[in-house]
Amino acid sequence: MVEKDITSGISETKFGPNNNVTRAQLARFFYAYTELIGGDIEGAADITAYPDAAKVPAWAKTSIEWAVNKEIIAGVSKGGETLLDPNGNATRAQAARMIMIYTNLTE
Repeated sequence: MVEKDITSGISETKFGPNNNVTRAQLARFFYAYTELIGGDIEGAADITAYPDAAKVPAWAKTSIEWAVNKEIIAGVSKGGETLLDPNGNATRAQAARMIMIYTNLTE
């Protein structure tokens, strides 16, 4: 995965293979893999309506915008708001939903 630039370490000296995965990281994995296989990486959603849009890491912005556009990532309800929660860990249900939608896009 590193060789194909689908993922990278969490710092210059640490990879973190046993860490939980964030929603932003999952978006990046899907985006990078789609680009690798020559899939459709066009389209970007306007995420500014999400109250936590500014919390999207710079390295994940394009991936998150693409994933929201493709409906791979959907907002989550927290504290009465619909958030992107890009730095939150993906639950098993969220990851399964993302994989299902992504699989349907690439079939």
